[in-house]
Amino acid sequence: MKLHYNLINLKYFFDVVKTGSFGESAKLNHVSQSAISQGIAKLEETLQCQLVSHQPGRCKVTEKGLELFEGAREIFQILQRVENIALEQDVGHMTFGCTHSFAVGLLPEYLKQARQSLPSLKINFRLGHYFDIKEWLKKGIIDFGILLDNDDLSLFDCKKIYQGRFLLYAAKQHKDLSTLGFLLDSDERKETNVLKRRYLEKYKQELPIAMEVSSWEVIANLTEAGLGVGLFPDYVARKREKRLNVVFPDLEPTPYTIYAIFKKNKLQNPHAVKFCELLQNPLK
Repeated sequence: MKLHYNLINLKYFFDVVKTGSFGESAKLNHVSQSAISQGIAKLEETLQCQLVSHQPGRCKVTEKGLELFEGAREIFQILQRVENIALEQDVGHMTFGCTHSFAVGLLPEYLKQARQSLPSLKINFRLGHYFDIKEWLKKGIIDFGILLDNDDLSLFDCKKIYQGRFLLYAAKQHKDLSTLGFLLDSDERKETNVLKRRYLEKYKQELPIAMEVSSWEVIANLTEAGLGVGLFPDYVARKREKRLNVVFPDLEPTPYTIYAIFKKNKLQNPHAVKFCELLQNPLK
């Protein structure tokens, strides 16, 4: 019997009953409705009884299901008390992985908040590319990773922590943008392809590329130096707002979401969960 899987499935079931909705349970647990249904089916198979009877437009909890719901409530209350004791008595530690641009652009502000809210928590982090962070997580080297959604994250449990847009920037001293080429990420990315397509549709010519670089921070530095029009996430521009202008707003900025990713269907380091809850607070 794999206890950790049954606890996760029990949480799915508990949240369905608590909220009265498979969809709401899916939102609370950051998974799809299909994952909720499959989890409850596995729980029913383990317990050899029906917990939920599906009816058109709603779900009805069986008598056995209601009994399990009350038992689950007690279990999760106990687990919460245990977690609280651990957080209060243990100094605690966690390790996560993130990209260089996130570490430079947003992480310092989050770490300041963590120092105030979680003063006893020892925080370690590694810098790496998307592939590195995923591999570290699979091997258990880190508790969670922080990545943008321009990569496939379907194999992980994801918690949304930040939303923004890819924008085009130019140095404030540049008034005539027609003389500048574009500075793009050298990796094949959705936002780059979208920009090329929209530019072609609007101006009836190919996007003039001045340089391709595999670092948003470097692209931002080159943009600030007046070497081109840079495409990068708005969080990279936060500390450069006084020296950069947003340009070509009519090319429709591409949105992005940053997620904290965890191993799917695994019990998570409670200290990491607390830190991620802090990350979900909007920055000022």
